[in-house]
Amino acid sequence: MATCKNCGEELAEDSVFCPNCGERVTRALKCASCGTELRAGARFCDQCGKAVAESEQKLTDIRGTLARTTAGVVSSKSAGAKKADEQKHKDERLFSKIQKLIAEKLEIDESSIKKESSFRGDLGVDSLDAYELVYAIEENLGIQIPDEKATEFETVNDVCEYLQRRGV
Repeated sequence: MATCKNCGEELAEDSVFCPNCGERVTRALKCASCGTELRAGARFCDQCGKAVAESEQKLTDIRGTLARTTAGVVSSKSAGAKKADEQKHKDERLFSKIQKLIAEKLEIDESSIKKESSFRGDLGVDSLDAYELVYAIEENLGIQIPDEKATEFETVNDVCEYLQRRGV
């Protein structure tokens, strides 16, 4: 069993990356004649001078290419997944803020407010309530919502999506 050169974690023989630190695992080939580790791309053994078999050279090249390709895919997926998670948490925090503001202004339980809740039908919001909600959101988030936009909000999700587009 091999160990990671970066953190010392024991690695499975087929590991490409260390599961502990994410470091790319490098595996050296050995000279068929003397057993010395071969440098990547070496044509001759540094120890005994024997020619490295063509199959070992190809294997070294393939492993290097595979490791570089896999590293790019893994880091790309990790970055994309991380960004998606961050956006999801940001969206959840925004909804939670809006939910709390609505609950306070309408004096209702937060748990009764869902993203798909309609202001008029589900929450019983009249025009004065709507004005006060928009004002509370503006004050709390430090933004201004144009009147023509505010009149377009039919659901709690409409408000959240509008705020997300504004970068809140």
